[in-house]
Amino acid sequence: MSQTTKVTSYKTPISRDARIGIIGAGPAGISMAHFLRKEGYSNITLLESSSHIAGKSSTFTHENRNYDVGALMIGHNYTNIRSLAEEFNCPMEKFNGSSLDFDSNKFITENVDQIGILTKPFLENMTHYLEERKAFEDISLPGHGDLSENMLYAPITQYLKDRKMEYLLDAWNLAYTSAGYGYVQDDIPAAYFLKFIQNSENTI
Repeated sequence: MSQTTKVTSYKTPISRDARIGIIGAGPAGISMAHFLRKEGYSNITLLESSSHIAGKSSTFTHENRNYDVGALMIGHNYTNIRSLAEEFNCPMEKFNGSSLDFDSNKFITENVDQIGILTKPFLENMTHYLEERKAFEDISLPGHGDLSENMLYAPITQYLKDRKMEYLLDAWNLAYTSAGYGYVQDDIPAAYFLKFIQNSENTI
């Protein structure tokens, strides 16, 4: 009978011989397996139900054309991802700031460096936002900056409503979805949306 290691705390040491199972071969699962192996763990099983790895950050081919789905851009403060890209010799392309006019099917080169949209409500509430922003300014750090569980798991619409920050939805929901992270109206955890805003602000 195989032995199962029960972890009662994230500070509990795990034997290097322990059997470790990871569910999901998305970015989180793959990186977890990678870093565990670097720490000396070798008995790792990575489970994935679909036919491909990478989860929401995969690439599929249709009619000889590659399509990237999921997260597409990273900012200069994504140091962990940049380190992994260098480690695996994965080239990175610089975002060229082009936009496509779907009506004419022509590329239009514009200054689209401003990822967020400075809507009128956002500008009118800028002072309020800068004050509230202090609560999640460390969200980009490993471990989400030790945020409370309420902030990590609270639905984004309720979180913003409680803090009278609904103006962020109109300012950032299009950019969030366009970057490949899903739909805000699906009530994603607040931490995902707030981290995207923080990283985007550090990019523009």
